[in-house]
Amino acid sequence: MRRTEALRALVRETHLEPGALIYPLFICPGEGVRKEISSMPGVFNISVDEAVKEAEACAALGVGGLLLFGLPAEKDEKAKGAYAHDGIVQQGLRAIKSNRKLDSLVTIADVCLCEYTSHGHCGIVARDGDHYEIENDSSVKLLAKTAVSLAEAGADIVAPSDMMDGRVEAMRDALDDAKCDNTPIMSYASKFASAFYGPFREAADSAVWIAQITDPPGEGEGIAVAPLPSGYLHATVLDPDMTKVWVEHFSRPTAAREKIPPARMFGGGGGNRTRVEGFADPCLSHSATPPGPCVMHGGG
Repeated sequence: MRRTEALRALVRETHLEPGALIYPLFICPGEGVRKEISSMPGVFNISVDEAVKEAEACAALGVGGLLLFGLPAEKDEKAKGAYAHDGIVQQGLRAIKSNRKLDSLVTIADVCLCEYTSHGHCGIVARDGDHYEIENDSSVKLLAKTAVSLAEAGADIVAPSDMMDGRVEAMRDALDDAKCDNTPIMSYASKFASAFYGPFREAADSAVWIAQITDPPGEGEGIAVAPLPSGYLHATVLDPDMTKVWVEHFSRPTAAREKIPPARMFGGGGGNRTRVEGFADPCLSHSATPPGPCVMHGGG
């Protein structure tokens, strides 16, 4: 069945086409801004007006969707820019949704606090002398508030990328209460320690200043499911799920999908790899090759 192109096309299970791709936009304040991200040549921090131009190019190419990240003008310990009505991603969403040329694009908004906190972490940091702890419950409340703000600004999908326990259910409840009950939640909580996150930290200007835990890149089904937050496997409110870093963990979605049959699995952080030295993950002892444009494609 592999002898000719026609035979291969007949039995091919996976079709990679523009409509299956999601393109990231890193939106920042200003006008006419296109600041190249040094660790991802060809990828830029861009202002809202430039993001609309980029979106138009994506729509013309038949790309399926956009994943929006934000760089606020100011950061603070409560991540106020994440859920502000006039937040930078909220502005981007409204501009994109007001352009009828972009109706073919699915808008996905990243829900996390790390881009908006002064300390670069995905939650509220409590301090007691020299002891620091990321508070789960207070962080979840802000994440749910952020999800509602983004949905009301026009996001077709909200995509939490933190790893707080209980946040998917909290977001679903908050979205339903805000009459955004048709807004899906695409979680990417199954995250493994990797130097591939380095370029994103530069793009979002969100380097952390205390140790942050991600799961080690181990082997086997237990490791595949272990990163999922508490209650995740039993959550009926989750729509798609995305595993990161996909390029290093091809077997993970298979093992996780056996535990979460309804979820559609996605892979992140594996396309257009550009050689950049020097991004060493704190959990690893070597440098690695981060990705270029962070394209993702749907899995079966």
